[in-house]
Amino acid sequence: MFRLLKKIKYFLNFLLDFISKKLDMDIGHLITYFLSTLYSNNQVKNKLLIFGSTNGKQFLGNSKDLFLYLTKHSNYHCVWITASKQVFENLKKQNYNVVLNRDWFRAIKILKMANYIFITHGFGDIAWIKFSPKTKFIHLEHGTALKKQGFDFLEKKYNIFQKILFEKLAKRIDYMIVPSEEAKKLKMSCYHLPSNKFIISGYPRNDILINYTKNLQETIKEKLNLKKDHEILLYAPTYRREYEYESSINKIFLEKLDQFLIKEKKIFLYKPHPFSEKIETEIYKNIISISPKINISDLLIITDLLITDYSGVFFDYLLTLRPIVFFSYDLDIYKDARNFYYDYESFVPGPIAKTGDELILILKNINDWNKKYEKKRKIIHNRFNKYSDGNSRQRIIKFLDLKLN
Repeated sequence: MFRLLKKIKYFLNFLLDFISKKLDMDIGHLITYFLSTLYSNNQVKNKLLIFGSTNGKQFLGNSKDLFLYLTKHSNYHCVWITASKQVFENLKKQNYNVVLNRDWFRAIKILKMANYIFITHGFGDIAWIKFSPKTKFIHLEHGTALKKQGFDFLEKKYNIFQKILFEKLAKRIDYMIVPSEEAKKLKMSCYHLPSNKFIISGYPRNDILINYTKNLQETIKEKLNLKKDHEILLYAPTYRREYEYESSINKIFLEKLDQFLIKEKKIFLYKPHPFSEKIETEIYKNIISISPKINISDLLIITDLLITDYSGVFFDYLLTLRPIVFFSYDLDIYKDARNFYYDYESFVPGPIAKTGDELILILKNINDWNKKYEKKRKIIHNRFNKYSDGNSRQRIIKFLDLKLN
């Protein structure tokens, strides 16, 4: 009987996943929401905090760093909720409190009792249910954006179901974490939130960019099998969903790049966006593809120079004040498809390469341009990061203590 029930559950989950992919939304959330309406309990449990991230798929980001810190340094009852069996099993082995959101009745029960819920992307981070009116939502976000998002980009990006969910999420947010007044202005526009809903604390995941040690750097390099005497160049591009494009990253470019890297004793780490295609790099000596599941903050700690395009990762990297290069081979197309909050070419604090050859030339001549951009990096760093002390998590704890005690 038990085996039969297990097979039925497996088939139902398979069917839900199939339908969800076809509709580009998680049908499981609709089922969870319907089931949650049958619960009458709206009493929250004091100091119960629920965390989720990346649509329930990964243990990453601001939620992860705040969850680990609060679990260790506070008396709050912290629970991680996930849609990933692998994440569930890994956290269970480490004796963390974790719930699988497809375990519907248990997930609903604990979410209905939550005092505070922390998310980074949306309801998909946890589960879409009818929450208690006493439950508070804190959106930790997943970074400062250069490209337009949310209500500033709603018409172009979302289907009708996603629009409804986004609008419901925006209305449900009680507080949002930001790193500065400038970032707050962008999020106010993006989510249509009033000024009093923002907490300027800094992002929890970026504390490590200030607090890291030499030993931690060496440990990360050892895990990735990187040579200690080589400089690290990290390429972290954004996801291009809105259009077809021809990348400048082709075999000819990679061969030229690899020759340069070998000669100069540098390593080129390629970290694709989780939804982007992987580039085959196995045949090259100094070009390495990194799993998108690896914590970006760990990579930024060991990176001597960041290469990106339109990704907000450079706002985080500014905390290190190290050099940044912008590889924007499809700038005009991307600008037309997405739009930016700022004039891209005059705003970014680093040289712009529009071809592979230009990128290699810029990397060869870093000493010629690095000094030129030092001042600009500091100006934009100060504009987008109010704090540079690595104490974002402590500030969030202080906020919670004031609210709950």
